[in-house]
Amino acid sequence: GATLEVEGLEGPVAVKVPAATQPGEIIELDRLGMPQLRRPERRGALRVVINVVIPRRLTDEQRSLNQQLADSLTDENLAAPEGLGAKLRRLLSSSR
Repeated sequence: GATLEVEGLEGPVAVKVPAATQPGEIIELDRLGMPQLRRPERRGALRVVINVVIPRRLTDEQRSLNQQLADSLTDENLAAPEGLGAKLRRLLSSSR
């Protein structure tokens, strides 16, 4: 995992990203989102969508390190693909 800084509504916000977080996952930060229209003292959640950027060019050393990582991975390291039901539950729960 890691702690990353993202831009919130009122400045930078630290976000703890758990280990094995996958692209497209959403991390919600309670009470850091938009104020409610009729109750501005109450705020919604700030949603952070995890986006992984793949480099277009690698040095020979980076390519070698990447290959070492790939060679060391086993089935236990790799997450099982998310099924349709799990995707729907995740999407529906994040739209609330």
